[in-house]
Amino acid sequence: MTKYSPEQRREAETRLRELIGRGTKPHAAAKQVARSSQIAFLSLRFMAYNIAKELGRGPDKPIQHALDTEHGSLLLRCAVKLEAEGYDVVLEQNEIRRAIQRLGSSGNPDLLATRGTERLLVEVVERAKGSATFVDQLERFSAAGRVLVVLPVDTDNIEFWGPRQLGGTQS
Repeated sequence: MTKYSPEQRREAETRLRELIGRGTKPHAAAKQVARSSQIAFLSLRFMAYNIAKELGRGPDKPIQHALDTEHGSLLLRCAVKLEAEGYDVVLEQNEIRRAIQRLGSSGNPDLLATRGTERLLVEVVERAKGSATFVDQLERFSAAGRVLVVLPVDTDNIEFWGPRQLGGTQS
């Protein structure tokens, strides 16, 4: 793990406290501080969420994703379905990141679900991001016929769900 000087940490923490104290959400505060800090964004985000909790401004629910978006809607519907299938679901991003690190990997999937020894890492893809073209293509092509997606990775542990598999037709 990268070590930062006490002064770098103090400066970042002071700025994060100011921003969060004025009502800036932790993620946005971390983004803003990252522009002028040598500290990595994920470290700043972790600091920001801890500061928000300390100041009583943390999220009411243990989830950092906006729930009023296509992404949030799909994520919550996925969590409900997995819980109904007997999975223990984790949505809290810092907890997920630590679990992934313990497994010897990196990154932050949107959701982590476990059932016994089975582990599911869920990444929700939405149109509003850089994947919009891909998602739009899949939608158009699937209206014309069955679609085969070829990826440059082993797909044995990859499965695709859409709104219908989540119990509805709208995202």
